[in-house]
Amino acid sequence: MSALAAFFTACGDVDVAATADEVWWAGSEAGGAGPGTVSEVRRLSSEERVSSTETVAIPLAAGRTPRQGSHRYVLRRMTSMEKLDLDMLRENGCVAILRADSTEHFPATTRTLVDCGVHLMEFSLTTPGALAAVRELAGTLPGRVQLGVGTVTTVAQAEAAADAGARFLVTPVTNVQVIEYARRVSLPILAGALTPTEVFTAWTAGATAVKVFPAGLGGPAYIRSLSDPFPDIPLVPTGGVGLSEAPAYLAAGAAAVGMGGPLLGSAPKGGSLTELAERVEKLRSACSAAKSE
Repeated sequence: MSALAAFFTACGDVDVAATADEVWWAGSEAGGAGPGTVSEVRRLSSEERVSSTETVAIPLAAGRTPRQGSHRYVLRRMTSMEKLDLDMLRENGCVAILRADSTEHFPATTRTLVDCGVHLMEFSLTTPGALAAVRELAGTLPGRVQLGVGTVTTVAQAEAAADAGARFLVTPVTNVQVIEYARRVSLPILAGALTPTEVFTAWTAGATAVKVFPAGLGGPAYIRSLSDPFPDIPLVPTGGVGLSEAPAYLAAGAAAVGMGGPLLGSAPKGGSLTELAERVEKLRSACSAAKSE
């Protein structure tokens, strides 16, 4: 018997004979969701409110109706996380970089970004508590959302990020050992580089894409110059990319752009989330127009 079936059996709501495959949920939203799709369960109290990531349901064994007087439970649904790849990078067009003195406002900022359609986010290790924030948020986000860890410069940091649940890594430099680690554990990585030699080294070492940093030194023209000899290397210019410049970088051949302050503003530090949403909308509109040209 699964732990989940045992839990319900102890509460008197599911027959002892129920197996993991036989435990299902009553309720239109939860119907057909087996125990493998549930990451957390608790009994619902009379005054409790549930979040948008949770479902209220009644457990029952397959082919049965709920027992009279059965308790109601709150199910936190597991998300089916996709792996970051080039198609996803190009489709989204932007990696939002969260950096602050603390992670206090990261959850609210993250929710705003997700609500606005930003699905690729990076928590920088320069923020105290970044890994704890990733660990807390990773399992609560929709499957289409990728939460990564940035400013990774050592293998030890990469391992810690992976343990925290990061869906991808981002480095500011070309560290072949970190790239090889990510490749070994099948973790996507945007590896930092600036010169043509670094770009080529990062790509041949196994980077998913190459983060050109700091991109502001050369602007969109530099990305176009890199793309000429390296047409097959996906580039993600980061550092000094403003809202107004982002479309030009995409038009120059970038797979996506990485944006911190120009997009996030003061939101990660407790600033206006309304203004953040407005900036995201402005960016998405501009980038959509650039992609369609």
